[in-house]
Amino acid sequence: MFRHYLSGFCASVAMVAAATFINVTVAAPADDSTAAPENNIPCPSFWQVQPNPSVENSLSYVHDSGELAVSVTYIADQSGAEVSAETFARVAAEQMNCSLPMHSNLLANAWAFTCEDGIEALVYGETGNLVLLSISGRSDETENYLDGFINFLSYQARRR
Repeated sequence: MFRHYLSGFCASVAMVAAATFINVTVAAPADDSTAAPENNIPCPSFWQVQPNPSVENSLSYVHDSGELAVSVTYIADQSGAEVSAETFARVAAEQMNCSLPMHSNLLANAWAFTCEDGIEALVYGETGNLVLLSISGRSDETENYLDGFINFLSYQARRR
């Protein structure tokens, strides 16, 4: 399925995220439907994006319905001990008292865990170069929005 296709672009997504997060301006596509007009941060139609002020290297996307939010955070390994997605997910889940991570049903090669507040987290990418998706509001009603968002991430990764 298409979701599994996206996992091959993890490194590219991480590079896109890194470029965005270190204040490098990303060129706006010719089509306004994939970029926030005022700041050139890539954004899918029917979503709003802004830098996440509470987390470094993070963007917050909110669907226009207000029912679904996704934070995309680039995690560069600065410890020197390159950490895998599985290891990062296990440590993060334990520190936040969340469920044990398991393979994601949304992205191939991603590790997912859920916290008591209903936030679902996915960690994916190459060792030492990871992306964390924090999803709030995932339900049967919002699954199409989330699928569209994942398609958007895949499109952005292919552009790089």
